[in-house]
Amino acid sequence: MIIAELLNDFLNVTSTIDQKFILAISGGKDSMALAHLCKSENLNIVIAHCNFMLRGQESIDDEEFIRSYCASNQITFEFIRFDTKTACEELGMSTQETARILRYNWFEKIRLQHHANYILTAHHANDLAETFIFNAARGSGINGLCGIPKKNGVILRPLIMVSQDSINDYITTNQVPFRNDSSNLSDDYTRNYIRHHIIPKLVEVNNHAIEHIAKSTQILHEAQIIIIEKLNELIDKHSTYNGSTLIIDNSIIKQLPYYNYLLHHWLSPFGFNNNQINEIVNTVNGSGKTWNSQTHLLLFNRNELRIEKLTDEDTNTLLFEKNFPDKFTFNNYHFEVTHIDKKQLDFKPNLLYFDAEKINFPITIRTWNQGDSFKPLGMLNNKKVSDFFIDLKIDLMKKNRLPIICADHQIIAVAPYRIDDRYKITDSTNTILRLKVSQ
Repeated sequence: MIIAELLNDFLNVTSTIDQKFILAISGGKDSMALAHLCKSENLNIVIAHCNFMLRGQESIDDEEFIRSYCASNQITFEFIRFDTKTACEELGMSTQETARILRYNWFEKIRLQHHANYILTAHHANDLAETFIFNAARGSGINGLCGIPKKNGVILRPLIMVSQDSINDYITTNQVPFRNDSSNLSDDYTRNYIRHHIIPKLVEVNNHAIEHIAKSTQILHEAQIIIIEKLNELIDKHSTYNGSTLIIDNSIIKQLPYYNYLLHHWLSPFGFNNNQINEIVNTVNGSGKTWNSQTHLLLFNRNELRIEKLTDEDTNTLLFEKNFPDKFTFNNYHFEVTHIDKKQLDFKPNLLYFDAEKINFPITIRTWNQGDSFKPLGMLNNKKVSDFFIDLKIDLMKKNRLPIICADHQIIAVAPYRIDDRYKITDSTNTILRLKVSQ
């Protein structure tokens, strides 16, 4: 069957076919099809299910359904129940954003516990198309139009080029059991409206619309890599630092045909919005004119753009020379510090765990700077902190107050969200440092 061939092709291309996987299962058609596929192909899997306790008895029934499926098929089953509403209040984020953080943090914990190599999710081509349409309607840049990556660190999405219709056919042909999530039936969520009304209209116009959009996102993803490399080369070539002031040679870059795009790429991470950047782009003789973001001041100085960081009471720094105090506060984020053993691990959204022996003092806690990067837990490569904020949809006011924890001038955590992968707990960890973060 073609869907099985696509799975094997994906695993062969990513060189992961003989690895061990944590399989994220909700109980719906997509994830149950993936579970059946993995079992049929004799993959080494552990099934993991998050119960967010948001749909009452329906959530409990989903959990019991998956437990029974795993027992019948002799598959190791891991599950967790989250108090999602309380977590939303603690993080100050929406239900969907909070649920995403909760589940991926827990999946990573389960992956480490089972010595698994990757986490599999059942995102498919329709999800990709919905994300593309959703972001296009919002006026997203190329990053949003690239949609959902097929591989992101240890997270793999082997069905990302498979349509919902193909999954439905597979479910029917193989009589795969599944559960329906009642929240997917409501048009109150924008994505559901796109799924129920926009996608069917596109398919009426072009029967292969989903597949074509999915392929387009892959092309855009490859193009984005080239574009970012080029833009970063231009940034390095036409900007310098004078102390903490960034100076951009505007006389040269203004001649470029993609000046508008370059400035948006360049200035957005400093907090300048689209309207401000458009004003700057269209300014011909604005020497002495200034624009303010929440964190930075931009001065139009003849043929230069000068960017300086604003100072206020929230852009302070804490320095711990030899050890952490038991408690401390930074920008109204309250920290409690303890050392624990592995039996006391309890992964919650406001708890950060480190291998204590990997951390070298002095420790600095500060706000983020342009150019900051780290290696988020579970990822293979470094990521800009600004891009990490975009992924989590953290708003400007919040991201400019978040604590960035550094050891030996290297970021070890963006609190309270993610530690750096190089400081994670492993089988050889002897001492665990736990930071509890609250507001």
